Amino acid sequence: MFISDITRKNASLYPNRVALIDGYVKINFYEFNQRVNRLANAIVNLGLSKGDRVAVLSENAYQYMELYFACAKAGLPIVPLNYRSASEELAYVIDDSSAKLIFFGSRYLNIVKKIKNYLTCCSMKIY
Repeated sequence: MFISDITRKNASLYPNRVALIDGYVKINFYEFNQRVNRLANAIVNLGLSKGDRVAVLSENAYQYMELYFACAKAGLPIVPLNYRSASEELAYVIDDSSAKLIFFGSRYLNIVKKIKNYLTCCSMKIY
């Protein structure tokens, strides 16, 4: 079984069981699979192709898990970024990985704007 199969299989076997709990948010396996599929399709519709890397700057949250599985379904490796790193270090990791897209929590908007100035590689999209 591949990582990309986990959400589909669990949605089929255990649709009403809780898949994720994050604070007051509870998502069952059926909903989780639906959300992951929508996110995977949205990412692909941005123009990314299988093998393109997606950077993520976030703390642990259910959205991170959705992104992780969505990227697996789309064939896009995740590049986890340490939110405690300096802007220059984050830019180095992004450049070195050739990430085409970065997802980030709203609290990191200013850091991402700063990182953009240090990037030398790509025409990375920031959403």
